[in-house]
Amino acid sequence: MLTQILSIVRNLNTQPVPSEPSMTEAPTNITAEVEIYATQYCPFCWRAKDLLSSKGVDYTEIDVGMDSGLRREMTERSGGGRTVPQIFINGSPIGGCDELYALEHQGALNPLLEGAT
Repeated sequence: MLTQILSIVRNLNTQPVPSEPSMTEAPTNITAEVEIYATQYCPFCWRAKDLLSSKGVDYTEIDVGMDSGLRREMTERSGGGRTVPQIFINGSPIGGCDELYALEHQGALNPLLEGAT
């Protein structure tokens, strides 16, 4: 039963959102270090990781699902962010999935991934 539920959620999460503007091209020279605090069953985490993967970004995933110490670390590093995902680019907190997609739609994600300030 749990397997079926997870399959349904994953399929829902991979469907394109019709109102979503098209994504920008992948960056040409990714130099940024990307970290994402996530949990296994979070659809927002999957969506954020899908965007990063589609751009060819290697990232470090930190699973906070069963580790209260890592969750505390995430909250402290993010300046109080308690929900997952919490995403960091070159050590700077950028927020969660919505903020990641907002950066993408504004054309600001690629420069961050290429190391521009």
